Amino acid sequence: MLWTRAYLARITLAAFLLLALHARGAEPASRPTSAPAQAYFDSAHFMVVYHPDTVTLEQARQVAEEAERAWRRNETVFGSGPKFKVILNLHYDALVWVGLTSRNGRVVSIRYLDLPYLGVPLAGLLTHEITHVFCAPIRPGPREDPYGPPLAEGIAECVSGPYAKVPLAPWMGRVAQEKKFWFDPTGYFITGDFDAPENPNVRLVVATYVEEGVFVQHLVKRFGWKKFILFNQYYTEARHTRFDNATLRRLHQERLIPDPAAVRAVFKDILGVSWEELLAEWNESMRKDFAPNDLDDYGRMVLELAVLNCEVEFKLSDPAAHPDAEKLQLLRRQQIAAQQALDSGELDKVRRMMALLEDYAATVVPVKSAPTTRPRE
Repeated sequence: MLWTRAYLARITLAAFLLLALHARGAEPASRPTSAPAQAYFDSAHFMVVYHPDTVTLEQARQVAEEAERAWRRNETVFGSGPKFKVILNLHYDALVWVGLTSRNGRVVSIRYLDLPYLGVPLAGLLTHEITHVFCAPIRPGPREDPYGPPLAEGIAECVSGPYAKVPLAPWMGRVAQEKKFWFDPTGYFITGDFDAPENPNVRLVVATYVEEGVFVQHLVKRFGWKKFILFNQYYTEARHTRFDNATLRRLHQERLIPDPAAVRAVFKDILGVSWEELLAEWNESMRKDFAPNDLDDYGRMVLELAVLNCEVEFKLSDPAAHPDAEKLQLLRRQQIAAQQALDSGELDKVRRMMALLEDYAATVVPVKSAPTTRPRE
């Protein structure tokens, strides 16, 4: 699943990121009165579905080629993938979330037409979603269960991290902490007691993708993919879900609240280190890691623009938001211009445009109620 720009923010994979929640997805403020015509074709691993009135066959084939490359990237990590053909829908109709993979891994949907203004690289997005395909459970749990496998977003971020303009790195965790887009690691990864919001927000999106992403990356660097995959099987059985305990109680899913002692034991039994030792080591790696001088300002700007775009998406997802169509199109053009300035390294121009975007977005999409939560699958 994912959210907005370079995946520093993966933050927004979206996030950048970024997240993993449990209900029906937010829909755009306006919808066509009739369903658009669909076309489809097959590639080696996908049946690609697209709307020929807005996406050309050539564009759809380019997406299919990138999806096949993403499949091969995942094969280098996990070995052979599923035997079934995956439906790849290019027209995911939602806000905030840039892509979505069904819990059985058989359908991947992306917001292909929205990527220019969201600033999400196609290669990274497809690699992220197809990682979810490779990691989909053979026998998904009951549909009424909240679906949020622990570390699922972190694994997808770790695999897709190299395919963003700002590759996933430990220093991103430090920046996310500075920006307060972070949860207490012991609460998030061990006990389930952390201050998650009742409804998804930008902090939850960023924290899910970045915090999980840099944590999984640290584990993989330290122990390798083979040991990590074994660890993750036992960790998932002990932690159950990424959701916080308060949310599980609201959903009457107390049986999914983890036993902290059992979760801690997985680290010691499989990895040979205690959680406290590993946490200290991980914190030290983030503290010592710095972005190259020519990347630091750019990386921070990527995060800031991603957060702004995510905030706008959350506002648009509010059922009370009814933005004027012309103003919304102007906002989209400004978002694209900001992404283009960012890509060309014109950071001062990006800062000026962000200030204008922030003011303009407030007039286009006033918030009157809490946004709806993320799709279940």
